[in-house]
Formats: sequence, structure tokens, C-alpha cells
Amino acid sequence: MTCRLAEGMMRWTAQVQQIAQKELGETLKGITLGGTYVCRGQNHGLEAQLSEHSFANAADVMSFTFAKRAPISVGTLPDGSKEAAFLSAVRKTACDDFTTVLGPGSDEHHANHLHLDQRERKAGYRLCQ
Repeated sequence: MTCRLAEGMMRWTAQVQQIAQKELGETLKGITLGGTYVCRGQNHGLEAQLSEHSFANAADVMSFTFAKRAPISVGTLPDGSKEAAFLSAVRKTACDDFTTVLGPGSDEHHANHLHLDQRERKAGYRLCQ
């Protein structure tokens, strides 16, 4: 994982801790990652541009664990639930710390995780879906 990505993860994790307290009344204990470095094309495409994972500049967040409750997996959750509110808030907050945030609803490749990266784009463009 690049230093820049690690710094973003550190800042974001502190915000996730605050959101866990606010939305769930819980203490965040961990974040389960699905992967950081893997040399491959975007969305595993053989002819695609290299993914930020190929540069150790991306992380996939699969779930969140807590002190006294069941984990929350990234995915589609019932509207109005505390879990859905938590995931919505952490996803929105991620857009402050990462240049790319993709997750459930953005496309079929990100239905079960949050893809977070620090891809550099022209004019500071950010992709938050």
C-alpha cells in the first residue's frame, strides 16, 4: 500500500469510528480488506487500463467489525436500517479522503465492496459513485 493511500485510510478510519458511534452507538474494531496490491486491469479486464491496485494505490473494503455487534458487510442493505445509514455515511465520508470511491450501485464489479483509491486525475477531478 502506498504511503498516500495509507494516510487516506488512517484519516478515513478515524471518521468511520465517529460514524459508528453516532449511527450505531458502537466502537469500530476493524475493517476487513479484500485486497490492495494485485497487478491486473480495471475490473479484471485483460485489455483494460491497469487498475490502481496494480500500483498498490487502491484498497477494497469488504466489511466493518465492532466491539459488541455483528459485522456489517458492504452490500445492499434495507432502506431505513441503522446498517444502511452507517454504510451510506462511511461511503460519503470516503469521498473526502480518496479520489475514487466505488461501491454497491456504481456497477456490478463493486456490488459487495467499497473500492477506494488515490488515482491522480487532471484538475483534481474525483470520482465518487
